[in-house]
Amino acid sequence: MSFLNLGLLIAGVSAIAIPIIIHLLMRRRRRPVKWGAMQFLLEAYRRQRRRLMMERWLLLLVRCLLLALLGFALGRPLLSGAGSGAEGRTLYVLIDDSIAAGGVGADGEAALERHKRGAIEAIEAFEAGSLGEAAPRVALVTLGAPSAGVVVPGSSDLGAIRDLINELSPTDARADLAGAMTIVGEAIGREREARGPSDAYVVLLSDFFAGSVDLASSLPALPEGVTLVAPEPESSAPTNVAIVGLEPLRSVLVTGDDQTGETSGSIGEQVRVRLRRSGPGVARAAETRVSVRVGSPDPDGW
Repeated sequence: MSFLNLGLLIAGVSAIAIPIIIHLLMRRRRRPVKWGAMQFLLEAYRRQRRRLMMERWLLLLVRCLLLALLGFALGRPLLSGAGSGAEGRTLYVLIDDSIAAGGVGADGEAALERHKRGAIEAIEAFEAGSLGEAAPRVALVTLGAPSAGVVVPGSSDLGAIRDLINELSPTDARADLAGAMTIVGEAIGREREARGPSDAYVVLLSDFFAGSVDLASSLPALPEGVTLVAPEPESSAPTNVAIVGLEPLRSVLVTGDDQTGETSGSIGEQVRVRLRRSGPGVARAAETRVSVRVGSPDPDGW
């Protein structure tokens, strides 16, 4: 079992200490004050002491359980699928969230958005094909280097996996397809050792752009009996914007530090930025935002 929000789970379980501390504080001894009818109250208390102690401990237990269940719910657990042997199937969804997946194609949509939509459609088709069988399991692996098993082993909580897919965003790294295949191969091996022979399906969602995958190294082989589904490589590259020039409109942009230690250069200096657009969408109007931060050199000369 794994949790989507492990921090909230830990916080909720740690909150169990609150009712325990309150219980201990309420048990502190108080200075008794004797008065005339006190002996009758003490006698009644002795007769009901066992019942009162039991009620206190039960109340403390209920309070602790409520906080533990609250933390458990906030942690959003992912339950592993039931079933053993050949019952049940596992779908491994590999999504390319590398820097290349953030590019916008000719249709104006980012590649990652298409991958996410295709992953959800694959999960729905896999779920529909598993009706009448044991609960299907779905695992999620991202390709952005280093590749990560977001949900491994597979989980039957398909709603939570859909939420994780929708929350994905492009990374600043290339695609680590070899690492993702290694994660999938090891997960399938562990699952078959624990459950016996079972069906496994791998859906790879990527456009396979040049430079996004290391073609110099071979991919690890998947175990036997695994069905791999992947789209055809994208035939055209997405529209790309590259910075090819950056120059100030004045000869001096930033001067050295003054005696106060503050940068004495002018703030808000204008610069000229030259961009180069490439791809099928260069004929369409587009807006590009560029942020420039200028500061004095550090002691290392940067």
